Amino acid sequence: MPILVPTPPTDGEAIFPSLSLARAGVELWLTRANGWYVLRGIEGLDNPPVSLLVDEPATWDGGLFRDARYAPREVFIPLHLQADDNAELRDAVRDLASLLDPKRGAVTLTVNHPDGRTRSIDGFLAAPLGQALGAAEAMTWRRMGLSLRCPDPFWTGEESSTSLVVSSASVDFLGDPFLPLAVSDSQVAGTLTVNNEGDADAYPVWTVTGPASTITIDVDGRTWSTSSALGAAEVLTVDTRRGAQSVDVDGTPAWGRLAAGADLAPFPPGTTGVGVDITGATDDTVLEVTWSQKWLTAW
Repeated sequence: MPILVPTPPTDGEAIFPSLSLARAGVELWLTRANGWYVLRGIEGLDNPPVSLLVDEPATWDGGLFRDARYAPREVFIPLHLQADDNAELRDAVRDLASLLDPKRGAVTLTVNHPDGRTRSIDGFLAAPLGQALGAAEAMTWRRMGLSLRCPDPFWTGEESSTSLVVSSASVDFLGDPFLPLAVSDSQVAGTLTVNNEGDADAYPVWTVTGPASTITIDVDGRTWSTSSALGAAEVLTVDTRRGAQSVDVDGTPAWGRLAAGADLAPFPPGTTGVGVDITGATDDTVLEVTWSQKWLTAW
């Protein structure tokens, strides 16, 4: 755990950006109005740790680069808590400890920028909040450090979505263009242009409301398709997110509804052409895809 710097807050020191913590409907803003001063020394808001995979053949100078991956991220927030009296201080410390209890699940740290944009990350408390108490500490003030270990090292931004509605042998596409387009009485085929505005891979959630005989989705050459028909009003959800990957129909697990070899690909940064082919479609068939922007930094 980094060493806490006992720098007292000053009235003229700007707090930028503002930070908040949330879990299970409980939210805490780390603001002066709540007695929390964010001190200098924040760590973990920039790009995540990098792990390079390099082979070193016995007779080579140097090595052969194979791949790269991002490791889990550590975020450290140094804090000064100022209370009006001892009872208020004790309540604040207990509330923070309860909110951060890793046995109760991850806490969401959100960086709130002045322009209204946010960057959020889920993490688990990885070190005690405090160190050795200083002189007069624990009466009306405390120095504390918030250390979070974040298994998913990427920051989450705004959510995006696009919908495809089949209607009387035509297609209304709500969002980016769907071109080229070939539509028969029961088939929709074409290329959907998806724009991932983040700078890291975004894993989408696909939702298809039936009927549909077959569904095939191709993301930059990586394909998944269904192995059986989707009935009228049945809802197939294919969640490709890491750690939450699932397939269900009307809320019931249904991995068997995907054909063998399904490759649940993410949207890379930038523009991606997504091939869509749906047969057996009617006016009631709807395809929706949602994804959250993923960012390498909190900025």
